[in-house]
Formats: sequence, C-alpha cells, structure tokens
Amino acid sequence: MTLEDLLPSLQGALPASIATSALDGTPNISFLSQLQYVDSSHLALPCQFFNKTRRNLVENPHATLVVLDPVTMRSHRLLVRFARSETEGPLFDEMSAQLEAMASLIGMKETLRLQSTEVFEVLQIERVEGDVVAEGSSGDAFDERRDAFQCVRLISKSLARAADLDALFRLLFESLAELGINHLLLLLADEASGRLFTIASHGYPEEGVGSEVRYGEGIIGTAAKARRPLRIGDIERGVQYARVVAGAAPDGAVEGIPLPGLKQPQSCLAIPLQWYGQLVGVLAAESETLDAFSEHHESLLGIIANQIAPAVSAMLHRADLGAPVANGAAPSGVQRGTRHFTFYRKDESIFVDGEYLIRYVPAQILWRLLQQHAAERRVDFTNRELRMDPAIRLPPLKDNLEARLLLLRKRLEQKCPDLRLRPTGRGRFRLEASCGVELVEKDTP
Repeated sequence: MTLEDLLPSLQGALPASIATSALDGTPNISFLSQLQYVDSSHLALPCQFFNKTRRNLVENPHATLVVLDPVTMRSHRLLVRFARSETEGPLFDEMSAQLEAMASLIGMKETLRLQSTEVFEVLQIERVEGDVVAEGSSGDAFDERRDAFQCVRLISKSLARAADLDALFRLLFESLAELGINHLLLLLADEASGRLFTIASHGYPEEGVGSEVRYGEGIIGTAAKARRPLRIGDIERGVQYARVVAGAAPDGAVEGIPLPGLKQPQSCLAIPLQWYGQLVGVLAAESETLDAFSEHHESLLGIIANQIAPAVSAMLHRADLGAPVANGAAPSGVQRGTRHFTFYRKDESIFVDGEYLIRYVPAQILWRLLQQHAAERRVDFTNRELRMDPAIRLPPLKDNLEARLLLLRKRLEQKCPDLRLRPTGRGRFRLEASCGVELVEKDTP
C-alpha cells in the first residue's frame, strides 16, 4: 500500500482525523477538512484552529491519521512523524488558496487564514480491519488515462479546425462532455478591472454571458488571483457559490447577470488559462456529486488549458469579433419598430427596453457607437478609433478591447438581436440595425 493509492481519501470529501498525545500521555483527536499530498512519503495538514494538536506535536512528533475513501468507504491508518512547518512557498500558497476559496463561500474570508502548513513524514500505512466496504465500489470506474488521451487528441484537432472562438468553445465543451464533465464555464480575464466575465457555458439553463467574478471571489476568482488550479470536492451542502456579480450591489445599483451554476454544487475544479505569464481566463467545472474530480481530471484540464490559452489569446488579438451574425437575422434595412436604449452614467450601464444589457467599458463602447450612428447615420467602425476615443476611457495598457467587443456582440445576440456587430475585416466591424434606435441618458436607474 502506497500513499498514491490513498489519493481519493486525501481530497477531503470525508473528514480525516489526527490523534496526538502530550508527553504525559494525554490524548487529543482533531478532525481535518484538508489534506495535501506532497510526495510519496510526505503529507501536509493546514494549521488552522490547530493549537492543541500543534502543542502536542512540539512535545511528541509522532501522530496517527485515519483517512476514509469516499467511494469504497475503506479506512486506513497512517503512522506519521511531524517533519516541519512552512509559512511560505508553493505548498503553503496552494493550501492557502484552497482555504481562501472555501472561506469566501461562507463569508469568512478575513477570518479563516492559513497560519502555516504542517508537513509529516508517513512511516507506515495499514488497513483498518472490520470497516464496512460499499458494495460494487472497486474504485476503478473507467480507465481515466485512456479517456484523457482521447480527449486531449480531440481538443488538439478542434484547435486546428476552429474558425473562431464560438467554434472553439463548442468543440471544447463537447469533448469534455464525452468524459462526463457536463457543467462547464469559460471566463475571460479583464486584468485592468480585476474581474473575470463569462464568455461561454455548457450544461446550464441560462448561458450567463457577461456575468462577472472578481479576482479572489469564490473558487473561480481565487484560482484567478492565485494563478493556480483549485479542486474542491466537499463544498458544504446547501452553501451556494458566491454567484452574485461583483459582490453585493448597493441600493439602486445594477445587480448584473447571475453566474450560471448548479443549485447544490458539491465539487468544483477551476483551472487558470495563462499565456506568456498573462492570465487569459479560467476554465471551471462543477458537479453535484461529492469529490467528483480526481487528480486525473485536474491534470487533464490543466493540459487542455495550456492548449487553448494561446488559441484564445491569438483569436482575441486577431482583432475581429468572432463568428459572423447568425443565419436568419434580418438585414439592416428592414425595420422592426424602435428599441429604447438608456445609459445610466453613475453605474455605466445600458438598459434596452427597460431590461439590463451590459455595463462598464462594453457599455461605454456601445453607447459611443449608438451616439455616432444616431447623429451621423454612421455604421462602419474600427478597433483603432475605439482605442483612440477618449469618451470610452480604455485603460492605457491591457485594454482587452477584442474581448470586450466579443462580449458585447454576444449580449446583443441574446438581448437585442436586431442590433448587431458584424466583422467586415481585420480590426473593422459594422453596426447593423433592423430596428429604430432611441437614446436616453440618465444619472441613475
């Protein structure tokens, strides 16, 4: 029996326990919500409300851990010896990010902070005799490695034939669904504002395009802030994700678009997409099954993230808007009545016919386009002039213009399909309207 054989028992789906004793023999047992595999002979535990256990370990470095497999229900006893404490470094950062993500879900982000990581040498592993084993649970549901290689192969082929981001996202989600990962989100990063915004989703009733997550908020935001994968297998039942857009909105402010998600998620895996040291976005999967994602899933999605990050970055900076307008849309010369657009200056948001459409920089872009269209009947625009326009107030560095235009195009397709942004060339697009446009500007909603 090796430590690698016990990886499913170390994910925290079922609590482990640690037994220590003082020099006088007084025992103490603590329950653990987090264990971390370090290498074939070492484990790490978080030091959080761990005072009595830590005092005992200073006096007597030997301890006993009991872990439970969430699938087979087999339990194992580990005889361990305290090796060292770490308060910085990759291991500490990884465990701290996991704790921070969970704390943000229950509103205790400022309270639950990792003090240190306690590293133990594993001296012996033994099976606990007499425990009840779940029927028919051998732990080898399918050959994950074989399916993973197949999925990576399909993703690689998809990258080669995807003509635009919409096609890439569709092929990505279809390939992962073949592995049984059916609830997925892909969010793009806007480093200037410290936010991620949803650009595509799979498996949810609402697509949620435009929903936002702040860096450091929830599991997805923490993965973005820490620039490292986060895998949580024991989200407390009934505890919802921090799904309100950008935190609680003040009275009268725009609440935005809810992040798509399961009603009772139990497992989540969030993988940052990075390219040349820059955060491109986050790929996130979730499940209502406890401990649904294994280390194989994390490795698989990590490989896929490394493949799609440069593709997404390249397609965004190709300076177009992605796929052309869907078939069946009315030509711009056909009028379908009048749509009423209202821009609220304080919240930098746009409503169409009284319904929220978009906010922040994409709203400023749309409002500028609509103003010029109304005043000059202008329809053709370039990315360059948007970057030069002081009214839009793009950040001087990392303006993320292409991603903002893509988000704007998708929101118009959803909420106002008779107003479209259609690419006409590299860095050029056309505003097409099959409706009349009425513009109103106000201070607040």
